Amino acid sequence: MFHLSIIQMDTRLLYVPTGIKKLLIEPSKLLTLVGNEEECLVPIHLYKDLNTMKCEGVEVCGLQARAISRKKSSLEPVLEKYIFVPNNSQLDLIESIRVNTQIILENSLESKIKAVEIFDDFTDTDSKFLLPLIKEVLEDIPLVSPDFIISTKRTLKEEILGIKTEDFNLAPNNKLLLVIGTKLLQRPILTSILNAVSGNSFVLTREGIEFSPEGIDAIEIITQHVTEKEKLILFRKSEQLSKNIKFIEVLSNHFDWMPEMKKSLKEELNVVVYCQNQELEGIIGLVNCIRREPGGSKVRCFFLNEAPDFDPRNSFYEPQIKKNLAVNVYKNCEWGTYRHLLLEDVGEAESEHCYVNVTSVGDLSSLKWIQGPLKPHFLPIQDGSTLIYSYYCSLNFKDIMIASGRISADLISPDRLEQDKLIGFEFSGRDSSGRRVIGMVHKTALATLIVGFNDFLWTVPENWSLEDAATVPVVYCTVLFLLLSLVTLKRGTTILIHSVTGGVGLAALNVCLYHGCEIFVTVGTQEKRDYLKKHYPQIPGDRIGNSRNTSFLEMVKLQTDGRGVDIVLNSLTGDKLEASIRCLARGGRLLEIGKYDLINDNSLNLLLMEKEISYHAAMLDQIFLQSSEKRKWLQDKIYEGMMLGYVKPLPRTVFKRDEVESAFRFMTTGKHMGKVLINIREEEEQKITEPSKTLFRGVSRFHCDPDKTYIIIGGLGGFGMELADWLILRGATKLVLVSSSGIRTGYQSQRIRIWKSHNVTIHISRNDVTIKQGCIDLIEEATRFGPVDGIFNLAVVLKDGLFEDQTEENFRISLAPKAEATMHLDRVTREYFVIFSSVSCGRGNVGQSNYGMANSIMERICEKRKREGFPALAIQWGAIAEVGLVAKMQKENKELVIGGTLQQRVSSCLEVLDKFLNQKHPIVASMVVAEKLNKNPDSIVEAIAYILNIKDLKNVNRDATLAELGMDSMMGTEVIQILEKDFDIYITAKDIRSLTFAKLMELEEEKKKGNSAKQDKIELGTDFLIKCLPDSENCNLSIIKLPSSVCDEEEAVTVFVFPGIEGVLVSLDLFTRNLKAHVFGVQYSYHNPEDTLEQTAKSILPHMEETVAKEQTFHLICYSFGVIVALEVASLLEIKGYKGKVVAIEGSLTYLRSSSFYHFAHDKIQSSVALLRAKFPMVTDMEDDYGLAEFCEHPVHVTVVEGDHASILNQSELIQAVNEILNSASQP
Repeated sequence: MFHLSIIQMDTRLLYVPTGIKKLLIEPSKLLTLVGNEEECLVPIHLYKDLNTMKCEGVEVCGLQARAISRKKSSLEPVLEKYIFVPNNSQLDLIESIRVNTQIILENSLESKIKAVEIFDDFTDTDSKFLLPLIKEVLEDIPLVSPDFIISTKRTLKEEILGIKTEDFNLAPNNKLLLVIGTKLLQRPILTSILNAVSGNSFVLTREGIEFSPEGIDAIEIITQHVTEKEKLILFRKSEQLSKNIKFIEVLSNHFDWMPEMKKSLKEELNVVVYCQNQELEGIIGLVNCIRREPGGSKVRCFFLNEAPDFDPRNSFYEPQIKKNLAVNVYKNCEWGTYRHLLLEDVGEAESEHCYVNVTSVGDLSSLKWIQGPLKPHFLPIQDGSTLIYSYYCSLNFKDIMIASGRISADLISPDRLEQDKLIGFEFSGRDSSGRRVIGMVHKTALATLIVGFNDFLWTVPENWSLEDAATVPVVYCTVLFLLLSLVTLKRGTTILIHSVTGGVGLAALNVCLYHGCEIFVTVGTQEKRDYLKKHYPQIPGDRIGNSRNTSFLEMVKLQTDGRGVDIVLNSLTGDKLEASIRCLARGGRLLEIGKYDLINDNSLNLLLMEKEISYHAAMLDQIFLQSSEKRKWLQDKIYEGMMLGYVKPLPRTVFKRDEVESAFRFMTTGKHMGKVLINIREEEEQKITEPSKTLFRGVSRFHCDPDKTYIIIGGLGGFGMELADWLILRGATKLVLVSSSGIRTGYQSQRIRIWKSHNVTIHISRNDVTIKQGCIDLIEEATRFGPVDGIFNLAVVLKDGLFEDQTEENFRISLAPKAEATMHLDRVTREYFVIFSSVSCGRGNVGQSNYGMANSIMERICEKRKREGFPALAIQWGAIAEVGLVAKMQKENKELVIGGTLQQRVSSCLEVLDKFLNQKHPIVASMVVAEKLNKNPDSIVEAIAYILNIKDLKNVNRDATLAELGMDSMMGTEVIQILEKDFDIYITAKDIRSLTFAKLMELEEEKKKGNSAKQDKIELGTDFLIKCLPDSENCNLSIIKLPSSVCDEEEAVTVFVFPGIEGVLVSLDLFTRNLKAHVFGVQYSYHNPEDTLEQTAKSILPHMEETVAKEQTFHLICYSFGVIVALEVASLLEIKGYKGKVVAIEGSLTYLRSSSFYHFAHDKIQSSVALLRAKFPMVTDMEDDYGLAEFCEHPVHVTVVEGDHASILNQSELIQAVNEILNSASQP
């Protein structure tokens, strides 16, 4: 119930319930409703306007919730471009290393790269070692670990982290994958190296730029890269290729090649697949996936464009085939490969409209100028609005509190469309006619262009500069609204103004002095006290109090003879707020301008109000909601004040446009007097002149055109819904979501209702995009709402399985929503085009050959579109968290490691998408590599020192508290945010003030120890996933006939084999093939994982009865979890009068009891039972028979076999022992 009020909010912030005003529970009613049911659906009713939730017997009123910061991801995604790189090209050193490393790994398919770099007299002492560069590249590649050695007789200047240094001797048994050296092709050492490496190994030599390797025997040149200072040549030794090579042409418009390719792979032939002059084919993605599968390493690929007809005997192809490379691409008249290179930083864009925001809430260092959506020449200005070119923007504490995370954005504005543009409230500048104006807006005033409201615009007086004018709007509107609207000032009115040297304080002081009030003030420092005495000598020294404590109460009582003041203008909190109320005379008024207590709904003791005191709160944000009469009154009052002289410029501190962070940090210190301004443009001398049309640099950002339509294919899927939401936040007002099934869930309906509440047009289309006419109809349908500006294709149909189990139908189904749809859309539209591909295509993935091919075709289409000058983008995503298949696999909020990668959060994906849409490459990639080092700052001490503006910790007393070192409440909030989000350290606001750098160092040391010991991740190995992939042809069958070492006609016993908990027999294939028996495999749990063990056994029983007659002896062989299933089946067979033998391999009821939640409810097993246990069992301190004797009538025969729980299946000793049992006497 608590979360019901939060779920109905349109927010992406993380909320937790923090308080309840009223809770009623009637246990008897609740018990009657629930009864004895373990699970019961109880209807709950939410009354939103009353903030009340009710169900039978329970009522919750006034639930309060607070947004908290989310845990920051410890790993950043690797962002790459996927481009064609010629084998002979000019690259920088880092790119050359990245390309060559990927080629080596692509061809070797090794998960560990063992390499030696020779550092001898031929090596330039000033040149960089290459192994550290390769090690850095491997951080971005999943599942690959380095074993690196620098071979030298010299003593290195400094040790290289993670790389051994020794005098290494090259030998054939070193199993080196890579050897690196200098001028190896010009030295006798080449012979020794070639003798020491295998045909699967590579050599990388550093030669002079002018060196040519032509004519050198016994090697195959793979790449030649000219860098700034040298030429890097990658080669391998020549080897005689097998003559038994099968050449197969692969096309996606027919699949006649599939049977031939399957047959060749089964016969373990070397296979070369090629695609000739078909630019839009997916052969690369297909081969990348097949090569990851068992036996797939024998497949090679040739993707040819504008090349001679493929003939392996042709002299054009013969040298390339001889290189024996996995992937060969001929493009632009050059041989090369597609490679993942790091994506350049998108950087900043130039735009007339930029605005300021934090990219990470709570971190002031992330304040950036961001490219905005406003375009002056194409901006339709609504009635009552004016486009303003801003010259100065003024900061307010509201801006500081939003940026620092002290106030949640949705407390300022519940509209998510506004929440990333809230900073900035007032400005000075020029309108389009050149008139100088000042004004206020409710958001995004800290910008280069502002849409101002005419009701809150004022013409700047002739004798003021725009800098002067920028200090006026907010402070004087606040003061006049409070002092001239809510109360009436007259001569002799007594007033206490807190923090008087702030903007509102000085404005109030000017107004009150003009009206002849008796004034009491408070300040926080001696410097501010001196400022008052110098500039406002009308204020006696004994009426200037201290705002840092409650001593001002005594001052007011003493100066007023105990009466108090008529008005308190308050911005203080806590005990100082209570003291301020006590300063009031009977009938006095407290005018609250502080936002913190108001927004956080903090309580106030009503006993303090007993003297007929009234409390008035003014949040200037609410003025924009006032009636037109009230707005006009305020506008006139400002003009009146300007004329009479009490509305006048305030002192200010001005920062330049590129000093935004410094300006915010300066304001958090509270040291400023008056206003803090940021200068955007320089003011011209002329009073009226056309504003300068200046381009400003800001972080590139994608914005939608509100007048155009955006199409999302797969728009009702998990990622599709998030993308639609993101496009709406970026300005889209017309969306067409394509889905063959339409709206099916309550969540989809809820999101669409919310989007429509923002005046967004949402249309659900069911057009079939897999056919050309369907795409034409879709474009025509979408154009009715507005011109189509962008198409996003997220559609996917997975038909996974090893290539040997794939069918033509599976390929066609997988290609249809991706390749076919993209091809048709390419022909019917030339608008912005974004397709979602996968790393399965670019890097390969087991069991996804059809999926890889489909994505590869889409990528080729995007390349072609980009080359022809049309917008196109293909994104190779890794695993996505929170939505989709991988999200369903994730349990208990643990990070799931798949193929060496972590899931990327949807929020991270959308941030990355923003960058991708602002760069030039047609194919890009994003994934989070589990092994990749954290690039975020990892020093707690340095992070906190930066917030406190401490340059050198050597000059700081480490035992001094952060408060003593100058930390105020704003800085304290930022410290708490940084500790929580970046370091998982949680500290209360009370404890933060007593924190010291000595304690921070202890915390940092404890954190490092904890990280080194933490092993809380689930690793899903690729090999294990392969074993668990079921045979697609037989996965629906409970009993299947398996191949063994006897023929079908041969006389032998019949056995039934029960696999482990995965329920499929792939992992037992080697074992069953060597059994001297007719073997039937039992499959379970794959299609009905929720079945109990008893249900599973009963479903298997009829199939066994059909195969084994009662007078025959049954033979059950079971492994691991399968032992439980087999003993349950054996008991059921014995009840029916059967007798037999059970061979248990590494399993027992007791052994697996803790994980099976199963109770054996039968008499003891009468059949003979033999246990084959591993020499290194998974669980120690067990009986020799794993406790099987407890369930068996006869003694259990135990045999110990070499290996552990997993490797025992591969032991010949096991197969021999089982065959001996099967060949023994058939008596049970």
